[in-house]
Amino acid sequence: MKRFIFSIYCVLALITAIYQAVWGAQAWRGLAYAIGQGLVWPAVWFPSLGSIIGGLIWIIIIAVLLILGLFMRKS
Repeated sequence: MKRFIFSIYCVLALITAIYQAVWGAQAWRGLAYAIGQGLVWPAVWFPSLGSIIGGLIWIIIIAVLLILGLFMRKS
């Protein structure tokens, strides 16, 4: 089952990369950029999801920095 889900994800990533490289708004950036967008295709297909993922990454970074600050202060 994992292999099937991974295969579907890779196929959708490939389709997204080809679409972005040929017809996308950022097509002038090249294939490498399109492949990068293809790897995170849910965020490309649903832009609000990209904002949510970005917000979660910021929260994780801030939490890690706060935890590291607490450990540095104790030393």
